[in-house]
Amino acid sequence: MVKVILNIDKKYFFGLLFFGLMLVGIAGVVAYNAAGTGGNPAAFGHSVDEIDWTKAISGNVSAGGFCINGNCITSWSGVGGGGDSSQWIISGQNIYYNNNGSVGIGTASPSAKLTVASGDVQIVTQGSGLILSDIDGNGTGCHRVIVNTAGALATQLVDCSTGIFIPVYAWQMSSWGNCSVGCRGGTQTRSMWCQRSDGLTVDDSFCSGTKPAASESCNTQDCSWNYCATEGGNCGFSGTRYIMYGESGGYCYAIRSGGDGCSNSLCGDPKLWVRKKCWYSSESW
Repeated sequence: MVKVILNIDKKYFFGLLFFGLMLVGIAGVVAYNAAGTGGNPAAFGHSVDEIDWTKAISGNVSAGGFCINGNCITSWSGVGGGGDSSQWIISGQNIYYNNNGSVGIGTASPSAKLTVASGDVQIVTQGSGLILSDIDGNGTGCHRVIVNTAGALATQLVDCSTGIFIPVYAWQMSSWGNCSVGCRGGTQTRSMWCQRSDGLTVDDSFCSGTKPAASESCNTQDCSWNYCATEGGNCGFSGTRYIMYGESGGYCYAIRSGGDGCSNSLCGDPKLWVRKKCWYSSESW
């Protein structure tokens, strides 16, 4: 046995002892803080479970995974979907659902791919709406359903892949107006314009094909006549009507409102050297 005798003054011995204990204490605080405020417990053989997680933690916590009630993730891509494979996938600015099932908002039993219960679906951007494929299902015909300023539903043809509006131009027309007369042939008119599929009126040059007629004949039937006066008398009636003036073999016609005198002043002399008569039409306008 070899005995080593160190000749150290007592005051230096206690000083070295105090310094050594202080180093051990600092190492213990760094390795494991029982208050749960950080450190590396594994350095002294402790488990992470021994940390009081109800306390605030200053700094970062480094771990190979994170588990709650046995549901563990090892990367942030697992957040939201459970395990390491999230059902919500982020691709650039897009997010999509990586699942063949359905999504329910406000319900645990969605009846369609997307079911919203106990609430509304709001689209706040002007010009945006619901895009639906046409019944052909060939991918070339999609329509955006929107609401116009009058509150009526309207549709726009859009590209099925991009949703970009595809303008379509067509002739539009108003209803026919009233006929200019009640009988003996008149004219009725309507307004015509070229309109884009989003409701905007554009120049006629955008519309193809022949522009539909803006006028047509109407009430071409003969009038039904009612005798009213002999030449020199007065033919009175209400409304606007035809007056037929003359005698067998020669007549002329005039339009009057509220009646007029039965004389050549109506429409000239349709038959010379005879006394003429007046009739008014049953049709008025």
